[in-house]
Amino acid sequence: MRQSNYLSMLNMMGAFGFLESVALVIKDAKCSSLIG
Repeated sequence: MRQSNYLSMLNMMGAFGFLESVALVIKDAKCSSLIG
């Protein structure tokens, strides 16, 4: 039980990190397209 909780927490953190990196890439692309 505790192990599955830990795994699901890791999955959540991984998903959030992935979304955050995607948002950063999109923001970076928008900035570069605005500047360029």
